[in-house]
Amino acid sequence: MKKLISLLVISAFATGLAFAGAAESKPGKCCAAAAKDGKACAHKCCVDAAKDGKNCSKCGGAGDIAKSDKK
Repeated sequence: MKKLISLLVISAFATGLAFAGAAESKPGKCCAAAAKDGKACAHKCCVDAAKDGKNCSKCGGAGDIAKSDKK
């Protein structure tokens, strides 16, 4: 019975981590500073990552670039 409860707790924890990490989008510090000034970051690593629709992990970013609903 203890093994079954342990398995259920571990499964719930792993599922929570999977969903929490999938929705995270965090720009790098340099990209956030540039966006604050209304510009795009000019670092080569950030430009290359943006072409793939990703935030630059080298500069502290994570996940895909968040899409804005502005038109």
